[in-house]
Amino acid sequence: MRFALLLGALVLAGCASTPALMPTPNIYLGDGGYPGSTVPRSLRSNEVDLLFVTDRAPEKTTEGALAYGTGRSAAQFRDLINRRMAKTGQNEVHIFVHGYNNSFDWAAASLTELWHFIGRRGVPLLYS
Repeated sequence: MRFALLLGALVLAGCASTPALMPTPNIYLGDGGYPGSTVPRSLRSNEVDLLFVTDRAPEKTTEGALAYGTGRSAAQFRDLINRRMAKTGQNEVHIFVHGYNNSFDWAAASLTELWHFIGRRGVPLLYS
């Protein structure tokens, strides 16, 4: 029964409209392969916790909805980055600026792939 469910899920996933993954970088095609042993154990999963960053402080609208104003929230951001760097064991932040005419989903997928292939080092940061 589990096999049938798994097979059904894989078939449905294959029919979904998802972006194509980037090819494995040439550096990992040789004898050395992907440096999985250097990835911290807590990051060895299929989940990626990306940070989406803007340089504007959050505010509430009169209706109570989240909006971003002209103020800044640097202290909260700095604390969050420090906690994430401690988790990875690397004092690195990898900032991805997706540029013009690209979707947020494309940018998040691209950063996820890049972060994976650099060995999940440091903190992946998507700036939009």
